[in-house]
Amino acid sequence: ARHLAAARWFETLGEPELVGALAGHFLAARSLAQKGTEADALAAQARLALKAAGDRAASLGSNRQAIDFYQQALTVTVDPKDEAEILELAGEIAERVAEFDNAADLFSRAVELHRTGGDRLAEARLFGRFIRMLLGSRRYDQASKLLEGAGVYADLGDVREVLEIKSQRARLWMLTGNFEPVIGLTDEVLAAA
Repeated sequence: ARHLAAARWFETLGEPELVGALAGHFLAARSLAQKGTEADALAAQARLALKAAGDRAASLGSNRQAIDFYQQALTVTVDPKDEAEILELAGEIAERVAEFDNAADLFSRAVELHRTGGDRLAEARLFGRFIRMLLGSRRYDQASKLLEGAGVYADLGDVREVLEIKSQRARLWMLTGNFEPVIGLTDEVLAAA
């Protein structure tokens, strides 16, 4: 009850600098609550506060802290869509600070959540984003292996998400010196775009 009262008081202040403390109180209240609807509601509030704390830390350039807040948010997240969103946010920050193994793991998990959830456009969008990160970190072999399975998105047509994947394939070919097919694929992407 005291943690919840403190959280409610922090909420009334409306200070973005306090979202970390707010999240800490929601987490503490959740850990002390009886399992059930009250604990679930506190978990949802903790997730929102932790995501906001991660967003705030990222906006201030506190990237390691942002990743930590997002990782904490994952511990109280039950909805796969919310989990995928938080994984993507954490992946972007991990990429920013050159934690490429961590970023690859986070993006991979988010892609899989979209796949199992049946959101093919979100899956394709994040898959293209994942490939872009791999190419930016010079992980050409890993990107090449993943792109071998990119044909599963062909039935989506020439939507932006698929065009991004195709453009990343052209980028891979260019970066690895396979110049011959690059122009044809790039022309195809540009025509569709």
